[in-house]
Amino acid sequence: MLLHIRQVGQEVLLAGWGSIASASPVCVLVPVAAAVAVLLAAAVVRARCARAVAAALASCRRGARSEARQVLDERYAQGELGTEDYLERVRALGEWM
Repeated sequence: MLLHIRQVGQEVLLAGWGSIASASPVCVLVPVAAAVAVLLAAAVVRARCARAVAAALASCRRGARSEARQVLDERYAQGELGTEDYLERVRALGEWM
């Protein structure tokens, strides 16, 4: 469908739709409001996802360190590791006492 535009005086007429000047403000505000709502929803979802990913990564890091530390503690308690070796490995894990 081709859009026929013609100018009558100072008004621009769209074929069958009337003039652009007589368009209701609602016809302009509704699409703008919808676009703003979509952008806000996308921002909220992105922020929530970013927080969830950060929390999951932190949890994984804590879990891995705690498990590794637990293995070190068990090996030290069983006498498999000496004190210096144990302390060096704990420092390497980044968990100091």
